[in-house]
Amino acid sequence: MSKKTEIPKRLEVATWYLINVWPNVSGKEDELEWLVTHLQEPAFKAIEGMYDEQMNNLEADGFFK
Repeated sequence: MSKKTEIPKRLEVATWYLINVWPNVSGKEDELEWLVTHLQEPAFKAIEGMYDEQMNNLEADGFFK
């Protein structure tokens, strides 16, 4: 029996951000500065909200079925 490896939500959110948001950011230097400045909880919470909203939208659209 294999045990499912749990990916920490922070890593899921960071990966999602890099794939879905970062390529569309025009002011990358400003964005990077914001991320570094708020690297602790504030940045994670802001990004987590976008991630959760997107995942809820995908689930509502039947993406995970």
